[in-house]
Amino acid sequence: MDEIQILSKIGLTEKQAIVYTALLELGEASMSNIAKFAKLKRPTVYLIIEELEMLGFVSRIEKGKKKIYSAVHPKRIAELLEFRKNQFQEILPSLIAKQGAIQGKPKIQMFEGMDGIRHVYSEIFKTAKETKEECLWFGNITLIKNQFPEVIREYNKFLTETKNYKIRELIFGGEESEKWVEEMKKKENTKYSVKYLEIKEMGLTDQCIIGNKIIFFSLEKEIFTTMIESKEIAQSARAQFNVLWNSVK
Repeated sequence: MDEIQILSKIGLTEKQAIVYTALLELGEASMSNIAKFAKLKRPTVYLIIEELEMLGFVSRIEKGKKKIYSAVHPKRIAELLEFRKNQFQEILPSLIAKQGAIQGKPKIQMFEGMDGIRHVYSEIFKTAKETKEECLWFGNITLIKNQFPEVIREYNKFLTETKNYKIRELIFGGEESEKWVEEMKKKENTKYSVKYLEIKEMGLTDQCIIGNKIIFFSLEKEIFTTMIESKEIAQSARAQFNVLWNSVK
């Protein structure tokens, strides 16, 4: 497979590939020289050069009244493709969630690593702030404080700086979690409330319920976050939370 065919497979048209490779050989060239070398009509080359500039494959400099063009280094093309791949990866979970979506069918997204946790936390904070939806937390503070102290810092910052929110926490997990509850009870108000749940074995995930979403944070060996968006599932989880909440004095 030759260069033109390969460039065509990564998104260029055949004529765009011809002009780009011609510029690689020429180094720098005027529009007329490019057209001559590529054996294409000048009006055609003019349009192709504009397209390649928009794609980031060609750069232009002014030399007096003359416009001179050059092809960007092939390594730069590889960098651009990698950058675009990374951008696509950011929206991939939401695209997957939309695939075949029908009314009433749960939407499920998964986010990996600490970047995924940060992204989901920011989404939770944004929803709590902008929609005033009540945020229900169920989790083991010991696990989070030991492994992800930055998450605790961001959470405390949100509670301190944000005016519009409503949060309830059900915390379990031993001595460290009990200390958290004792400390946070000093901050209780009409917007925030916390209780300690006397239970030892509840797994190694934290949960958050907000709006139509229930979010599970897996925080031990494999760090990932699962977000399920479903009105029915969220209502069920909220009802279970309230049963536990009301059982604690």
